[in-house]
Amino acid sequence: MSLQQRRIRHKHLRVLAVSSSLKDAWASYLALASIDPHKKRRDFIPWQYLHRIVRVIASTRPRVRVHFECLLQVLSRIHETGGEVQTWEWNLLIDAAGKGLRKTTKEQFKDVLSVYDDFLRHRPPGESLRLGTRTRRNVFQSSEDLRKPNEVMLATVLHLASRTSDERAYARGLSLLHASGLRINRPTYLTLMERHSHKGNLPGVRAVMAEMQRRDVKLGVEGWTLYMWTLVRLDRIDQAQRVFTVLRGNQVPQWTNEVRVARAHLEDMDVDIPTDVVPDEVTYIAMIQAYAYYGHFTKAMKTFLEMVRTFHHPSDNTEDNSAIPVESLLPMYRAMFLGFNRHSQLDLPNLSSLVRHSRAIIRGAEGWSLSACQKLFDDWLRLPHKTKPNAHTCYWILRAFDTLSGGNPEFLRDVVERLEARFGLKWRGRLSVFIQSKVNNRLRRN
Repeated sequence: MSLQQRRIRHKHLRVLAVSSSLKDAWASYLALASIDPHKKRRDFIPWQYLHRIVRVIASTRPRVRVHFECLLQVLSRIHETGGEVQTWEWNLLIDAAGKGLRKTTKEQFKDVLSVYDDFLRHRPPGESLRLGTRTRRNVFQSSEDLRKPNEVMLATVLHLASRTSDERAYARGLSLLHASGLRINRPTYLTLMERHSHKGNLPGVRAVMAEMQRRDVKLGVEGWTLYMWTLVRLDRIDQAQRVFTVLRGNQVPQWTNEVRVARAHLEDMDVDIPTDVVPDEVTYIAMIQAYAYYGHFTKAMKTFLEMVRTFHHPSDNTEDNSAIPVESLLPMYRAMFLGFNRHSQLDLPNLSSLVRHSRAIIRGAEGWSLSACQKLFDDWLRLPHKTKPNAHTCYWILRAFDTLSGGNPEFLRDVVERLEARFGLKWRGRLSVFIQSKVNNRLRRN
């Protein structure tokens, strides 16, 4: 290896040792792999650097499909150079195999099972994927030779099976759990609750909660949030609000009459929320989404402001509110814009004010007006510059303004241009179709 190559190697190893940026770490890894004179010599990229790349990938959010490919490369190199792929790294690889999309697809779950099978049968990471089968090698291996999965691994497989919304995949995940003989842990219980919640099965959710109580497994705020969201799914917004009221009362111990009444009502239904369980940001966001969906504008906005006061403390030196984590705010904004689309309050001149007021009360849409939506949009545009809104948020913004403006193409064009100027967005998929039909085509006709 030349002196120049040694210098390059030293430079990139230093990056791998200190960088917390996956982009920088991965660029250095590829640079090192390209100048490896012996192609995967053990000491050219020492194992501690490879394990550190895995830790950087593990800390990167959101998890996308390319992370799975990166993990496969790094873990394969560890294995091929005689290193040991640790169990937590196998767990991460299994999780990454099923992530990257809003839902885990059936094909992704096949990848999950392939990686899981590689772990059990002591194969190199990803070998089953390369061979195209999970049984081509070690078909006569006895059960005594198989590696034993831990609770985290089985909980991960079951969670990914649940994300597919496919009954056969979910049954496969459950069968692996039962066959292991391991005791069900808290994450697995929560996955079972989530599955019942998704299907709108309140008795199933309550049954899992009862079993957790019998085994002295704490439900925690995640479990109570799931229970609350199940009630929302079943249109029991009043009961969900009582759960939220009690949780919020635990957070700020002020035994107001509202909290006492809510707790008494829940206890009559054999729902006893411990006083040490307090809501987290997910709980608040879930309640904001529920209020927005059902048209409770004032409650949604009050809950949002309360969430900001409770969890975020912007520095006095920040001018753009950058101390507020954007990932906590975007779901709230998306829910509110969806609410404006569902409950838009239009100016209807052919109706008497009494009729208009009655309709607004019936729909619970007193605050869902164009002016309120514009104020929220202006506030949203002032989010930190690092903000990268996803397509779903932009879609509901455009839908909301299309509904509230009565389909005014000039108004919509102004919204589109402001989005493009602020975020540098490129319109694709249904957003491109929406803009073409609702803005461009209408303007041509006019």
